[in-house]
Amino acid sequence: MESFWQEVKSLLKTVFCFVVAMMLVPLLLLSFLCAHFGNELSNYVLSIKYPNLTISKSKKIRTLIDTPKNAGVFHFLLQVEGDCDFERIRMAYAQHLTDLRDKTGMLRFPKLRQKLVTCWGHYAWVNDSSGFNINNHVLLSTHKYRGRPVSESNIQEYVSELATKYIPSDLPQWQVIVIPNSDSTQPYYILIKLHHLIIAEEEDLHVSEMLLLQDPHKKTTMTLSDGLDCDSSSPKLSRFVRKPEHISRLINHIIHLIICRWQKFIYEFESLETPDGSTSSDQVGNLSQLVSLVVIVLVNVILGYIRSRTMLKKLKKRSVSYRNEVGRFQTIRLLLNRELDQRNLNWSVARNAVYKSLQPTNLVKALTRFLWRLNLNHVVLLPYHIYCEFLAFGDVVIKGDLKVPNYLNTTCRTIDKGYFTDRSGDKSENIGGVVFLQLPLRQPDANHTKELHQIVERIRKQQIIIYLASIGQTKYSLLTSLLPHVITKIFINFFSYNFPITITEIYGATAEFQAAWGQKVEDVLLFRPPQSKTCLSLNLHRFGDKYRLAVMADTHLAPDHTVITRSFEQYMETITL
Repeated sequence: MESFWQEVKSLLKTVFCFVVAMMLVPLLLLSFLCAHFGNELSNYVLSIKYPNLTISKSKKIRTLIDTPKNAGVFHFLLQVEGDCDFERIRMAYAQHLTDLRDKTGMLRFPKLRQKLVTCWGHYAWVNDSSGFNINNHVLLSTHKYRGRPVSESNIQEYVSELATKYIPSDLPQWQVIVIPNSDSTQPYYILIKLHHLIIAEEEDLHVSEMLLLQDPHKKTTMTLSDGLDCDSSSPKLSRFVRKPEHISRLINHIIHLIICRWQKFIYEFESLETPDGSTSSDQVGNLSQLVSLVVIVLVNVILGYIRSRTMLKKLKKRSVSYRNEVGRFQTIRLLLNRELDQRNLNWSVARNAVYKSLQPTNLVKALTRFLWRLNLNHVVLLPYHIYCEFLAFGDVVIKGDLKVPNYLNTTCRTIDKGYFTDRSGDKSENIGGVVFLQLPLRQPDANHTKELHQIVERIRKQQIIIYLASIGQTKYSLLTSLLPHVITKIFINFFSYNFPITITEIYGATAEFQAAWGQKVEDVLLFRPPQSKTCLSLNLHRFGDKYRLAVMADTHLAPDHTVITRSFEQYMETITL
């Protein structure tokens, strides 16, 4: 009898949802027309105002919520077996991608050569690609990281450091970094950075072509997997007294914040620097840019001087008879001259920048901008800042030690191995839909596993509409076409604020890949960047019986995100014993 009433309840709920959906059809149709013609009008106006640009018409969610400082740049890490032949890899990318032409003689993938800029809140491609040089995109890195050869033990830290470095804004937004091996018996690595708009806007370009990967086996069938990961921390009984750790963590956190601020400062003035590291003197147009370059030069000189003195001390320790013929002031002068020559910075450039800044019109603009920022930050937003400080003070002092929540809100989706290898058909064919999942947080055991399976079975029955709607958005940009961009951003920010973690499962029957230049690829990792208010992206790779976890976190979570990978390794070792 109870099952009968449940079926009746489910039927009534379905009928109610169907009636509401039918009533919303006219409103959605009106919203679609307004959004469509509004976007077309804005694109038309921008194309007339900026004829040298091609306005992007992508309706992907990442396109709407992207910012220059939080761009949707995907990272792929390849672990390749054999000797590293950089010239062969560079020629493969030139032959198969940047220089590839169709039957009519036109470039097949022109957007790989075009710069990506923002224009009135819209992405746009620069039509002129005459300055493209593949040597700015396929780069050879060093085989050592912090004095040690790059290997499985330190590749995570090395990739994290490379991922924090932005691609120069005056270059097409993709980059291939080859990390060579120091020993022929060890694999080498290739890190590919790729802006999501290149794949979205270039119709014939697949991810597999950017990775230059092939699959020797047949593509597997896509299913919604229930393979979920859970953090595990085993108690250690080796010490009865806890080692002081909070002071060191605080110092590391402060140092990390300083580094993040410095990288942000570098990025804001990154357009002044050319791909070879030099700076055109014509681009230093005002006093603020001049001061910024002077600060960068001084910091680089100080860091170079510290490195040289440290190296000198090491050499003196290794050899007592070692004598340094270059004095302190001469070292500083050499470093300063090198930095100034590298950036073409001289007295004439500084004089022109000061002269331009002291012009009456520029002075009025600078003063107006300063007063606006001053009033906005210290007058208009002052009550909001005070409110935030009181909230932070309450979290630290009043609430004290916060408890770990019982459940963690996450969004989950699956990606098939064909995403890395297929070069034909629909690009989104291998990408599954999104479901909202509440993961219980506690020590993993048999009951915990059963609860996870029950949750997965429940969402398979309850979130079918959400799953299908997300597939419609992935394939046809359905939701962003029906709703105006402002409303879409509000919804995305709301959901990402309540679901701050995203989990992606990449799966396949085997872990065998073949590179276009003939070498065997042992492993492939995908790092999906967090978007909007999402702060953590967990990418679980399951190829055959091999499991890998790739973590991409917000900069404010680093370097604590490495705890997740270490806990995952401990958990996998525990369940296999």
